[in-house]
Amino acid sequence: MDITSILEFIRKYATPDLLNLIARKPEVQFGTPARPFLLANYLPVVQKDTNYIVEDIMRVVGEMIANDSSPLSPPQIKKQAKGLSMAVALSHIDIADQYDGSELKTLGQMLNGSDSSIAEAKIRDWLTNNLRLSLEAKTELQRSQAIALGQVTVTPMDGAPFTVDFPSDPGNRVTVPSGTVAAPTGFYSQTTNPIIQYLVSGRISLQNQGYEPRALIGSSKIAGVISQNPMVLAAGGSIIINSSGNLQQTITQVSDAQLNAQLLANGLPPFTRYDRRYRTQTGTSRYFPENYLVLIGATGRDTEIIDYTDERDLKRQLINDTLGYVGEGICDGQTQPGAVITVKTSELKPVGVYGEAYTNRFPLLLDYNAIRAWQILDPTP
Repeated sequence: MDITSILEFIRKYATPDLLNLIARKPEVQFGTPARPFLLANYLPVVQKDTNYIVEDIMRVVGEMIANDSSPLSPPQIKKQAKGLSMAVALSHIDIADQYDGSELKTLGQMLNGSDSSIAEAKIRDWLTNNLRLSLEAKTELQRSQAIALGQVTVTPMDGAPFTVDFPSDPGNRVTVPSGTVAAPTGFYSQTTNPIIQYLVSGRISLQNQGYEPRALIGSSKIAGVISQNPMVLAAGGSIIINSSGNLQQTITQVSDAQLNAQLLANGLPPFTRYDRRYRTQTGTSRYFPENYLVLIGATGRDTEIIDYTDERDLKRQLINDTLGYVGEGICDGQTQPGAVITVKTSELKPVGVYGEAYTNRFPLLLDYNAIRAWQILDPTP
């Protein structure tokens, strides 16, 4: 098939309705079953009719208890939340991609038959994977920074990077020194159980503020550090007296099941490993920082995601126990909030299809007291 016919097919298939559906379908923010964006469950995208958002930050959560009273007296008004306000200007993020060369040749081969559905699926996958999911990748990185670090770094194309800090009460975010290789401390200590020393203390601190622990998220590296800690090993296995008359540990590392059993026995959620990486033009990087461990409490904050299905039926999805949300505003030149995807075909050099996606977004971490985060330093030489 000649290039003119291929480009004509793309122009007819990539209609404004299709582009709008791919750009704004809420389910895409959660990634795919094989490659999920884990933190979208805690800071889902919520569309707003403004690019400047002011929200009250929650400092008291949970059910407010009723009073004993008289049927003849008016009830006392009790506020469910108190604290300060957060004002956030949504930042602009964008991505562009070119569909040309061998890709167009392959597409033309798909269009030689009478069934164009395979070619349509290929274009749809390109729009979703190379454009829409690139926006979601940036959003997931910002979620990770907000939850783990308590700050989000913004790097303008023509300016110096700057950080946006979220509030944090003393003790909510702790840096844990690990001593030296010869004399390790903290999570690497030979004589301290980090589950008891740090995680149980974090769980009690959460519960004292009205949050029940919901999730424990960290890297495989930190899971390995905990699993190989001698005190955790002793709790997960047994110690025998060897032929030399010395005490000997029967296992060298507890399994995930054994680790989770110890966590559950101490009132903690199972360990969730988050090692997913994103690609740049120079390599790959982690979404969730490798040396961080985060305990998240159930907030009681429910966020409603509203979507129109392919049949234009209204569908609502409720995300429970969120920490806030990612606000998504209105892009310049648009009348409705949400991401925008545009496609342009060209028979001039370079021949091909140009696509771009952009949106105005930024996370609002409202229930910051529902987070306990530990930065676990590496032992020094």
